[in-house]
Amino acid sequence: MAAKRKVAKKTAKKKAPLKVLPKKMSALIKIGLADLRKAENDAKMVIKMETWLDRREAICTIESGSIEVSREEVCVACFAGTVMAFTLGALKKKDWRSLGPDHFNKNSRQLSALDSLRDGNVGGAAVSLKLYSDDKDLDDELAEFVRFNRVIPDYDRDDPEPFHKAMTKLQKDLKDARL
Repeated sequence: MAAKRKVAKKTAKKKAPLKVLPKKMSALIKIGLADLRKAENDAKMVIKMETWLDRREAICTIESGSIEVSREEVCVACFAGTVMAFTLGALKKKDWRSLGPDHFNKNSRQLSALDSLRDGNVGGAAVSLKLYSDDKDLDDELAEFVRFNRVIPDYDRDDPEPFHKAMTKLQKDLKDARL
C-alpha cells in the first residue's frame, strides 16, 4: 500500500505594509508609481495632486444638484498620498479624516521627497531626504542632484500616461545614477 504524502497547502501571505520607506529616490518613485496605479484602479480613490490624503464624501446628484442619487466615502490622494494609503497601510485604519507627512514620523522626509519628485524637483527631494553633508558647501553637493531636475507633466486623471512616462524616465535616470 502506498504511503500517503502530506501535501502542505500553500496559502498566499499578504505583505505587511512597509514600516520605513527607502531614502533612495529611484526606489521611492518605483513604490509611488505602483501605488498610483493601485489608486487609479480603485473606484474609491480620487487622484488630486494638491491633497495629501483625505477622506471625503462623494455625492452624486441629478437635475442641477437638486436630487441626491447616492453618497459614498472616497479617498482623495496625491502621489505621496497613494503611498500613505497603500504601502504605509493608512486605508486599513478608520480613525482619520486627513493625513500628511507629519502623521508618518519615520517616513515624513520620504513622503515630502515624493512630493518634490512628482514635480521633477530632484534637488528639493535631496534636501527633504537630507542627502547632503553639513560640513560641505550645500550648493556644490546639491549640484549632483539638481542636474536631474526636469519638467514633469501635470497629472491628468483623464490621461495619466504622460505623467507615468515622465516619472518612469526620472526613476530610471536616478537608478542609473545610483540615486
